[in-house]
This record gives sequence, C-alpha cells and structure tokens, in this order.
Amino acid sequence: MPTAISLFAGAGGGSLGFQRAQYQLLYAADVNPTAVATYKHNFPATAYFQEDIHHTDFQQLLQSLSLKSGSVDFLIGGPPCQGFSTAGTRLGDDPRNTLLQQYVRVILPLLIIFEGGK
Repeated sequence: MPTAISLFAGAGGGSLGFQRAQYQLLYAADVNPTAVATYKHNFPATAYFQEDIHHTDFQQLLQSLSLKSGSVDFLIGGPPCQGFSTAGTRLGDDPRNTLLQQYVRVILPLLIIFEGGK
C-alpha cells in the first residue's frame, strides 16, 4: 500500500482524497487545535499531532515511524503562503517560504502535492 505524510493538514481534506485512493496515511500535523480534533475524529488510525512543525525533528519522526528518508511515497499539505502570495506580504525573507524545502530534504518523498496561494 502506498504511503503519505500530510503537513499543514488542517481538518484533512487532502488526506481524505489519499485515503480514498488507498494510501496509508502515516502522520499528519497542524498547529490549529480545532483542525487537529476534527482530523483525529475523521482519521483515527493516523498519528496526528498539534505542533508547530518549525520545531519538528523530521529525522526523529521518520525513526519513530520506522521509516527511512526516501521511503514515503507522497508528502501532501498546504503550507503557509503569506510570504509569497499576492494576498500576503510577499517578503522574500519570510521564514515560512522555506518550510517545504526543509521537510523535503529530510523526508525525500517520491512525489509532493502542496496547495498554496497565488
């Protein structure tokens, strides 16, 4: 069964599509407590954490899931877009602009699907 990790997962809209496509959802995270409660209700088998993933050690996370870099099929989610969105501040040095690259470097997924603002 193919696998997926969802970051900035919200209530799980993206995860629902992957679940229906027969993916195993290994881990999800979001900082919003209401989103976390909804996600946990809808996806009780997925390890889901309310955390600011700026502080997540993804090497340690992969180890805790008995995974290695490169063994996850999909990385999905909707990271903050305020740093580059036309509706946001569009600051090139906004630290949120590099979040995706940091996680991809560690997880090394086969494919990435992320939603962001224009």
